[in-house]
Amino acid sequence: MVGGRVMVRVDVSGLTPGSVHTAQIVGSGSTAPIVRLDTLTADASGQVHGILDGLDTLAGPLPSGARFLLRLGRYGGDNNINAVAGEPIAFSGDLTAAPLGTSYRLHPVSVDPNGNSTGVLAGSATFSYVPAAGTVTVTVNATGLTPGQHAAHIHIGTCVDQGAPIYMLSDLTADQNGNVVNETRTITGVTSPPPAAGWYINIHQGGSNSILVNGKPALSFRPLLCTDLPTSGSA
Repeated sequence: MVGGRVMVRVDVSGLTPGSVHTAQIVGSGSTAPIVRLDTLTADASGQVHGILDGLDTLAGPLPSGARFLLRLGRYGGDNNINAVAGEPIAFSGDLTAAPLGTSYRLHPVSVDPNGNSTGVLAGSATFSYVPAAGTVTVTVNATGLTPGQHAAHIHIGTCVDQGAPIYMLSDLTADQNGNVVNETRTITGVTSPPPAAGWYINIHQGGSNSILVNGKPALSFRPLLCTDLPTSGSA
């Protein structure tokens, strides 16, 4: 912060490729902005690396408990903008707890349509390949999802450097508590084993019928959980 102006260096991966997000600094226990920041735009692999300038000037230091907030889409806070775009997707820790220039890890969050937390986003996936059958089998467990359907795909690339989908899985179903429990999907017609590196699986915020609009990612395309293939791992 220089002369009341705030600048934030961001290094983020795992966003929807090409997505635009509102970024703000908010107060402790609040999502109301203290400082509005430039919007953040993910590249074609879902990454952002750069500096966001503050759009507001502070008369004094940040209040205790102030945090960096990233929203699902472009959101101005008025009734004319889709409220879904305003859903928080990631928070930092307390920006006043360490000296200026300190790096903070962003913590992903998931909320329901009413803005209530659905729990901690976490999960695991187990993968197996059977050459004789030409099949890849994926078993998923996850927590913190919005109850309902969630699209899941196997893509080329990695969770950090996302690429195009190559296999579509039938939607996963989160129960009323936001949990996916031992859901297994089998892909047939796989003629070669998964590479040592270069495949990953994404679980999306919405179901298959909602993640694209006119062939382009919608807000509900947001990758919620991801793990690299081909062995087993945590999402």
